Amino acid sequence: MIGTALLGLTEMVAGLGWDPEIRGLLTVALGMAVLGGSVWLLLVTNTGTRLGSLIAIAGFWGWMFVMGIFWWIYGIGWAGSLPTWEVQDVFIDAPGVEVAGLQEAFIGNVEDLPDGNCAPGVDSFPPEGGVASVTLDSSLDRWSLCTPRAIEVLMVYTGVERPQVIQELLNPQNDESKIPAIAAQRYAGVSEIDVDEAGGELTSSCPGSNDELPADAQICVASQGVTIKEMLDGLSAGDRDGIVDELILRRIGEIEATTVESNNLLDASDPRFLVGDNLDAQVATDIANAMLRIDDISLSQLEALAPQVNEWAEENGLLRLDGWTLQSTSESGEAAATADAFLREELFPEGNFLVLDAYQQGGKDKRDGRDAWTRIKHKVTSAVQVKHPTNYTVVNVQQTIDKVADPSQPPPVPEINPEEATYSVVMTRNLGNLRLIPGLFTVVSLLLFLATCLVLHWRDLGMREKGLEV
Repeated sequence: MIGTALLGLTEMVAGLGWDPEIRGLLTVALGMAVLGGSVWLLLVTNTGTRLGSLIAIAGFWGWMFVMGIFWWIYGIGWAGSLPTWEVQDVFIDAPGVEVAGLQEAFIGNVEDLPDGNCAPGVDSFPPEGGVASVTLDSSLDRWSLCTPRAIEVLMVYTGVERPQVIQELLNPQNDESKIPAIAAQRYAGVSEIDVDEAGGELTSSCPGSNDELPADAQICVASQGVTIKEMLDGLSAGDRDGIVDELILRRIGEIEATTVESNNLLDASDPRFLVGDNLDAQVATDIANAMLRIDDISLSQLEALAPQVNEWAEENGLLRLDGWTLQSTSESGEAAATADAFLREELFPEGNFLVLDAYQQGGKDKRDGRDAWTRIKHKVTSAVQVKHPTNYTVVNVQQTIDKVADPSQPPPVPEINPEEATYSVVMTRNLGNLRLIPGLFTVVSLLLFLATCLVLHWRDLGMREKGLEV
């Protein structure tokens, strides 16, 4: 009987566990008791209880003050809340060109932003008449109300690096489908670099030359190694257009070949094996999906890939943002995540939308250079600017077309629904109080340290007045 009771008690005790928070409290209390208590014990046994306790308390608050300085500087320890984006409102903008939607916003200068959905249902990539057929008239008043499609801005961009940017979007898998091979086949005097292995090391040179090329030489022009950008700079605008068109054609050929090859790996008895029109339809679908990813690229994605393109568009009047700053996908990551979470909770629980562009305005002035003097100047001017202007961010999203997923195929490519409105999530920056609590803790610790030191000083003065040794 007693054995059974003891066995049950043992099982009950074995089932008990320490809560992590209680363990943390006990750990801190035990550490203070052992470390601080041992020092206090040494002091009181040598100087007396009252004096030893005063010295121990003064030392404790002195240490708290020193530790608080590091907490305050680095925002660690007993810290406050981190800066966050707070949703203020959501404005709905119908598709098409109209003076509504964002133009009716009443928060900050949000009404100055142009609409991003003025051309619903337009497919621009690949262009039917070649990239040279795409034009945008920067003199139109339309761009005061609307932002152009990112892919159209890229195709009318006159910079020499445009073929390289489009190649990065197309992501060709074979060397034959990339710029060096295309240029070598189209233009006399242009050839690809020869790469050889000698003594376990790779060496590169132009055909017919034994001179090794530097690492940044990626193509040969008249037996001289140059970068692809330098080679493109030597071509006319029409030649660069031809390279872009050839890049698109070869990438489409790659996709078609990959689809057919994957189908041929299947046995003829496999239900997934396609023939005739079904195979042609699958090839067309794969090509359309690959082109759709490029056609639906946003201005923020283009900003991350090639910011010089958007800068050119602003200089030429195609992007009229009226004081707003277009943010890349990396710069708007936190704001986009906040907007995503808000929309999933309030409007679209299934998450059937795509984040498009993000714009920012306000806050302290940004640094406009990388040199040492600019960094120092920015640090000083930012530090003396006591007030923080309100920092706004607008994230645009649009619903996608519902697609049924085929278990035997990759997930369908998200496609913007041109008939749906654009939702503009307006947010302001809450700077939080990350260093407020450590700052207050440091000041309070300093005051208590000075107070205990003052009490010790008064004790010494009293002892001297009484003629006693301190």
